[in-house]
Amino acid sequence: MSGEDGYDLWLRYRKVEDPGQLERYRAALTDLVWQGGGPLQKSAVDELVRGLTGLLGTRLRPHTNARSDAALVVGTRASSTLIRDLVPAADLTELGDEGYLIRHVTQHGRSHTVVAARADRGVLYGAFHLLRLVQTRRPLERVDIRERPAAPLRVVNHWDNKDGSIERGYAGRSFFDWEKLPQLDERYTDHARALASIGINGAVINNVNTPADYLAEPFLTKLAALAGVLRRYGVALYVTANFAAPIDLGGPATADPFDPGVRSWWRKKAKEIYGKIEDFGGFLVKANSEGRPGPLDYGRTHADGANLLAGALEPYGGIVMWRSFVHDSDDTWDRQAYQDFTPLDGKFADNVIVQIKNGPIDFQVREPAHPLFGSLPRTNSMIELQVTQEYTGHSTHLCYLVPQWKEVLDFDTRKGGKGGKGGKDGKGGKGGNDSDRSKDSGGGKDGDGSKGTGTENSTVADVVTGQVYSYSHCGFAGVLNFGDDRNWTGSHLAAANTHGYGRLAWNPELSAEDLAAEWTRMTFGNDPHVVDTVSALLLSSWHTYEDYTSPLGIGYLTHPPDGSVTGHFDPSPTTTTQFHRSNREGIGYDRTIATGDGYTGLYAPAIRDACESLADCPEELLLFLHHVPYTHRLHNGTTVLQHIYDTHFSGAARVAEMRNDWDGLRRRIDHRRFADVHRQFGRQLTEAAKWRDTLVAYWFELSRIRDEKRSWLQAVIAPADTALLGGERNELPVQVVNATGSGLRTTVSLDVPKGWRTEDATGYVASGGDTTVRMTVVPPSAPTLATLHAHPRSGSVQVLDASLRSLARTVVVPPAARCVHALDAGPGKAPVLKDYTRLSPDSAWHEGADFGWVGNTPDATDTGLFDVVRRDYVRDSAPAVLRLKLPAGPCTAHLLTGDPHTFNRTLIVRVDGAEKARSEQLDGREFTWLRIPLDGGASGREVDLEFSAKENKTWHVSACVVLTDDQG
Repeated sequence: MSGEDGYDLWLRYRKVEDPGQLERYRAALTDLVWQGGGPLQKSAVDELVRGLTGLLGTRLRPHTNARSDAALVVGTRASSTLIRDLVPAADLTELGDEGYLIRHVTQHGRSHTVVAARADRGVLYGAFHLLRLVQTRRPLERVDIRERPAAPLRVVNHWDNKDGSIERGYAGRSFFDWEKLPQLDERYTDHARALASIGINGAVINNVNTPADYLAEPFLTKLAALAGVLRRYGVALYVTANFAAPIDLGGPATADPFDPGVRSWWRKKAKEIYGKIEDFGGFLVKANSEGRPGPLDYGRTHADGANLLAGALEPYGGIVMWRSFVHDSDDTWDRQAYQDFTPLDGKFADNVIVQIKNGPIDFQVREPAHPLFGSLPRTNSMIELQVTQEYTGHSTHLCYLVPQWKEVLDFDTRKGGKGGKGGKDGKGGKGGNDSDRSKDSGGGKDGDGSKGTGTENSTVADVVTGQVYSYSHCGFAGVLNFGDDRNWTGSHLAAANTHGYGRLAWNPELSAEDLAAEWTRMTFGNDPHVVDTVSALLLSSWHTYEDYTSPLGIGYLTHPPDGSVTGHFDPSPTTTTQFHRSNREGIGYDRTIATGDGYTGLYAPAIRDACESLADCPEELLLFLHHVPYTHRLHNGTTVLQHIYDTHFSGAARVAEMRNDWDGLRRRIDHRRFADVHRQFGRQLTEAAKWRDTLVAYWFELSRIRDEKRSWLQAVIAPADTALLGGERNELPVQVVNATGSGLRTTVSLDVPKGWRTEDATGYVASGGDTTVRMTVVPPSAPTLATLHAHPRSGSVQVLDASLRSLARTVVVPPAARCVHALDAGPGKAPVLKDYTRLSPDSAWHEGADFGWVGNTPDATDTGLFDVVRRDYVRDSAPAVLRLKLPAGPCTAHLLTGDPHTFNRTLIVRVDGAEKARSEQLDGREFTWLRIPLDGGASGREVDLEFSAKENKTWHVSACVVLTDDQG
């Protein structure tokens, strides 16, 4: 089979293989009849022509009248006399503007398949549904489907930046080309088609951590061009608004929502935006979270800030989606959103929706449903799900999240209960399903898929679809995983999450099993073996990932705590103890009322009581809610620690089985996609082993309780963040831990880069004990960074690679005696590397000095983390000039930049005004050396190094080393 690149996603319109099925579809869809309509209907017809031409293998063209006894008729009663003849008005009344029906109708001896709707948008969604039926080989002879969406808002959130990067993007860079816009690209249309095909009706096109630029020219003209493409497919354009935009864009010197000038500025801005984009959807806002500006900066509330923007948008029908993701510290993260927003219930404007993450922390592989759901009866609410797999393996690990989302959506909050308010007229009804029926497919009392005015339950799905409380706006937001990779999502299988999100937003009652099978059929074809195999891979993948990363709800083990574009991927238990609370005695975060932080009290009484009790707590959330001894026994009699050992090993082993299952599809799937996914599973297998080895080694070392079924040796460079002196003999401490039942004599070798010298070391380790051996290592003299691995061996005993658990790289610095300048940057009172000189904010240049700041002096920070070199640094958001006295001749400055905790922004270095070096943005705990060639001339001179960063960012320098060229 020929290769495919995945660009078509689930909109693959390949010819129907079975001759009998093909003949039946051709007989039912001989003609396409369209009697006119607006742009949305035109898009629907264009898609039907494209799709049915491919599926049926015959060129289909729209006509205004049926030319045969079997035709596909599409349209609204307003635009089509045929639709008026074939579909009674009453059958469309309850479907709203987005609903539709697909029906087989026989009249006057002619058979028609009808796609009809009350409004053009419904025709578009109905067209995609009809194509889905043919793609999944469903019969059309007795089709009778009526659907309307469960929620009025079904939005995707792009976290794309204007420089082309994507925060939490794992499929390349942004495909929004801000340099070329308003010039359009065909990919923008295909993006809109893909969104419309799964019922998405809104798209936020920029990152929640946004600058204000998107609200002014030239971006407004660029946005208007994008909005025009999205509009043709029923997708409204939204923008994330920076709350400080009035200040940043030259307006008032304040963003105080009570300031009359600020209110006037936002009203004028809204008028300007709607003057260019008449159907602009509104704003998404992240405020007073993770350093973002917001109303709390002025002593106001989140409601005050949201209502400011809502008032500006209200005359035009725009809305404000105000994120509830707020946290000031790790200790209050789980409760702060609830504590900040519940006192404001009823104080938000009617066109404000509070956007609530599915769980209280941050898209972890396992969290309880957020306690805010159901706790805001007088405040519009919507759920935020993360399609891009920030904490669930990026695009490397297969982790199908629909089962996770289903658990959250099906969770009964017990906060509305029987007799709770129903949704307002014409909205909030549950959607129907995709099965062919001779009667209505919705399942509601009135046959329209809606619920009545009372509800037995108050599930999260009921809350965010307006079934529990009378919300004027509600729905779904999904952080999208699209990038400019040819297959859109970085992995052919990751697109299943995109499809699943949209389909659940349309109808939360759809099952994960049905959605997995549907996506597989549309993406890889209808071969039963392929459908069964791929569906099974998808459906088991979430629990598999959970098993080898974070069983029992332990959560947040990924590096680094605050992350960056590529963070939150590798295991890092030593830097995330504030979340998993592991110590020598036990594991887990106590969130109980009795002995913990009181989080369980945020739920309804029945849920609170179950979570509070060790006996009744759901075991999949045990360690999210309780701190227990490692020997605590689960319901099946296994101890918590043994369960951790077992799941990490079995989960990693299942990845190998998953790859074998995929390999069984060879020659059933085109070669290119088959090979791509095979390689993807290979990478996942490597990463799963890394998680297994890192975590079981960590918890064994902490608990010293042996695995009942397995034995191993492990070695960790202790500490892993040691600074080494280049060109000199260093003693590197390596801790060897024995997780076997007997004492062992071990030999330890060090895996070092080329050009390094090292010697093996030996030592005896008691059963369950550890020993530290001193390993000789001589790195090259030049400044560098290297990842070192220690390998113990003793006969045939299994060895786990535990060296990645802290993810630090060893830094090599030259001895001060070899340097022209050897400067260790940081605060004046912080530790200084042996024989190095402190470079602090007080190091001002003066006559006779060898170095110093000229003009602006930066700030300094000592984190207390890492080695003496990397733990501290000088930093500033403004440029600063470091003047150095150089000897005669060429030399090179080496600048160490990074951050021991969070991600580090770009460092730009200019020499005498000319840019000489620029670092990449780095993950937290990552560092790099920048090399800047200098020249002291014939007799030596002074040179100025200017340090700066990108606009509104902060630069860091941890060390400055200058070597003559014959030294380094």
